[in-house]
Amino acid sequence: MDETRTRALLAEISADPAPPTGVDLDRVVALGRRRRHRPRQWVAAAAAAAVVIVTAVVFFRPTPADRPAPVVTAPVAAPTTFNPLRTLIEPGWLPHELTQRIRNVTLQHENYLATGQGSEEITIDLAVPGATSPLYGGAIASPVAGPDVNGAPSTWTAGSSRGGPDSGWLTWDWAPGATAIVRVLGFDDPRAIAVRVASSLRVGGGKPMAMPFTVARPDGLALIQSRIEHLVGAPHVGIAFNGERGVAHAVSVGLEPGTPAGDLQENATVAGRSARVDAGSLEVRISQHSGSEVLTVSCQVRKGSTVAAVRAECERVIGSVQRVGTFNTESTWSTSPVR
Repeated sequence: MDETRTRALLAEISADPAPPTGVDLDRVVALGRRRRHRPRQWVAAAAAAAVVIVTAVVFFRPTPADRPAPVVTAPVAAPTTFNPLRTLIEPGWLPHELTQRIRNVTLQHENYLATGQGSEEITIDLAVPGATSPLYGGAIASPVAGPDVNGAPSTWTAGSSRGGPDSGWLTWDWAPGATAIVRVLGFDDPRAIAVRVASSLRVGGGKPMAMPFTVARPDGLALIQSRIEHLVGAPHVGIAFNGERGVAHAVSVGLEPGTPAGDLQENATVAGRSARVDAGSLEVRISQHSGSEVLTVSCQVRKGSTVAAVRAECERVIGSVQRVGTFNTESTWSTSPVR
């Protein structure tokens, strides 16, 4: 996979308008390319993390090994918000060599990405009624009528990633007033593949978004996002909390593969362990080794608060984190990560 290309393609994607709250889960679930003294910050804000991530996938050639595409009927109604601790997307069919890389659930969007070792990729986005859908191609997009998806009308927008008609996205309502998008990139017949993926998509009771830790819920904050990535080796995971809309305050907790001892350039002791603390006027971030991994808690400074008070809150949160299971084995993680 070409991670540089992946991140460049993020510029094409626009999700929910970010509320004035300052959540940034991307800061604490880095892709392993950290600065030497602290975890690398991701670019997009987690409050706008209905982003659909794009990476690379192997070339598709239909074979008997491909999974069948059952006809699936869309649910009667969509929820008003998603539960960040449950994932609803379950592809019924994908090109046979694709591998799940990302699951991301926010209150308004759920995103799914499957990739391989070549230049193809497939992303799936579900939105609740009224949520803003991701944009691919912006003003240059020219959708046309597409085939029905299990009885629902669709639109198809052709695109190009390699100078040819090898990409595009299919849009339809997976439930009344609730938009779904399947984006296909790098395939010889992207529309046919998108239709097959969409027609076989299962949206149901879902399964838990388990985490390799549990954490005490920060006072007055609600869970707004969970994310699991398998883009570069070991997983990168995180959850984010936020207060009422319009209050610039948020807490994020993330766990990623570790670094050599001392690489964090620890400068403080937090919860009885060495830690790297960066306390600025907008954010306090604490990182420390947790077993073979690095645990990071990021706390936004709200209006009227003080850096000292926010640092104390950040220390309470990171002190409440308890590791669960084996980091590289999702089946051992906690399905109730928020205490």
